[in-house]
Amino acid sequence: MVGGPIVALGFATLEKKGIHLTTATKIAWAFVLTTFAFGTLTYFINTVGPDVAIRPEVFLVVHFFQAMAEVVVGSMVVAFILSVAPHHIENFSVSLFSVAIALSGIVGAALSTNIALEKGEVLTQELAHTVYGDYFLFLTILAVNMVGVALIASKAISVMLKKAEQCERLEGKLA
Repeated sequence: MVGGPIVALGFATLEKKGIHLTTATKIAWAFVLTTFAFGTLTYFINTVGPDVAIRPEVFLVVHFFQAMAEVVVGSMVVAFILSVAPHHIENFSVSLFSVAIALSGIVGAALSTNIALEKGEVLTQELAHTVYGDYFLFLTILAVNMVGVALIASKAISVMLKKAEQCERLEGKLA
């Protein structure tokens, strides 16, 4: 509930200062937030004590970063849907996006069964480190890689936009 206004304020402040981020750069920021979320979880799982307990505040921090990332991406998707969908089906189109988000949560839950404990298996410090710590470290590394991919895409988009502007200016001079 709070994430939308925070993200909107952040991007509006940047635009007032003349900083216009490409969509790929905004996606990179979302992956940075995701990296913080998974990195925080990885750290606390790998430093868990013999009691194998993580404070609830850790999960609030993880959820905060992940929710902010979802707000960044979700707001761009909704803005895109509203810009291309015919007016009479805008609400339906945004609702379909909400359904897609819910389905992605179900897919995520299904994939997470790969690291679920077997029936009767006891969670130990070693198991938390090797199974869960390694799993979230892998997700953190993937998120870092996606930041790189998004930044490379952002640079490529910026180069293409500059070339397009140059071509338009050249065509204007020839006409």
